[in-house]
Amino acid sequence: MKDFLAKYKNRKIIWNIYIALASLGMAFIINILFIDWTNFEKNLRTSILDSWVVTEAKADIFLWIDWEKVILKNSKEMQNVENISFSIVYDNSNLEISEIKSSLWEVKILWEKWSWIETILINPNGKNIEKNKNLVELVFSKKEPESSTQINLFNSNFTDSSGTIFSLTTSWLSL
Repeated sequence: MKDFLAKYKNRKIIWNIYIALASLGMAFIINILFIDWTNFEKNLRTSILDSWVVTEAKADIFLWIDWEKVILKNSKEMQNVENISFSIVYDNSNLEISEIKSSLWEVKILWEKWSWIETILINPNGKNIEKNKNLVELVFSKKEPESSTQINLFNSNFTDSSGTIFSLTTSWLSL
């Protein structure tokens, strides 16, 4: 009878070891996925967001990120443009825009410079603007690289050479 009980106890001990190892493995997996112990969740979320490809711009003017700068582009051709005006809103506690420039046209910043809301005026002086043209470059730096922040466009329009004002649809960008 002793031999049978000894085998039963050995099997029970081995079974308990398997259960303990499986529990530790599940705890480790839950820790990685849900508690973000190794930044696995952020990396996974970032790779999912980066894999989203925009094939067609839905807004008339939209923001495009290129390393340390955000580029404002147009998705439609514009004829005889005298000026383009738009406002951007961003979280200035996390994002610092160091420069707003355009290699093609004069850029004016209206209201308070480098606050959380900027109104920008571009003067192409009656020129035609082709589709997907880089209108403005915003050079920025994030104060907290791990955190997410947004830049929103609003109140955008352009005036043609006859003085007619056209409203433009806008977009936003998450950094």
